[in-house]
Amino acid sequence: MQHFYTADYEGEIVIQSTSWRDAHKDENRIWIAKSILNEPDNPTAHIIGNGPSRTKFDLQLLTGQVGGEQGVRSVGQSYGCNLLYKDFVPTFLLCFDKTICAEIAQTDYTQDNIVYSNARHILACPGHFHLYPHFYNAPVGVLAAHIAAADGHKTVYLLGFDWYKQGTENIYYDTNTRYQQVNDVDSVNQKFTDTLVRLMNTYPDTDFVRVCDTNSSLYPDDLNWCRNFRQLDYRQYISEAQLGAIAR
Repeated sequence: MQHFYTADYEGEIVIQSTSWRDAHKDENRIWIAKSILNEPDNPTAHIIGNGPSRTKFDLQLLTGQVGGEQGVRSVGQSYGCNLLYKDFVPTFLLCFDKTICAEIAQTDYTQDNIVYSNARHILACPGHFHLYPHFYNAPVGVLAAHIAAADGHKTVYLLGFDWYKQGTENIYYDTNTRYQQVNDVDSVNQKFTDTLVRLMNTYPDTDFVRVCDTNSSLYPDDLNWCRNFRQLDYRQYISEAQLGAIAR
């Protein structure tokens, strides 16, 4: 996991194709330039995961405005994951799943909306996706929180960040995608926890706030060691983030 800020990011070299000849590997590398210039006017970001703890929350509150000494401005940028695009249009969508990326590319969603992905899907579906800076293997919710911190947001709210119990805790479970039951629950949960902790330690000056309902309040003890982690229920979140303070 790399500490970086998108304001300083210019792009990177990626492998376009690989071939073998006489036991030697040849890689065709290309430069993909930065294609997103994000200068947020609000230090707040809302990460929309797909855990069931966000089921009763009205996502339309994230399209409102707040007032203050700096005048009226948005409530902050939103970063969504995978199939969220079916129900809500976040400021940025992230998707790295082959099936879902192919599905998105067949719609007109990317014509007017920004979708981050990795080099593989950018090359497979030209013109649809933007390169996620310094991509690494992690749960998409963690990657969304990472890019929010890299964009300079200092308060990052985490919605729908839930740990598996039965292996089916996903709003889009049992659809026509790969969202089927998770078999190795402990391993998946541990990876989710470990990468979250690494992210919080990588950006110690960013406040990460998990938001959940009262039935999903438990989280791994490992997070208690992160001084920049805390938790709110949805009532506290709406008040603190001033959601719905000014009508759209």
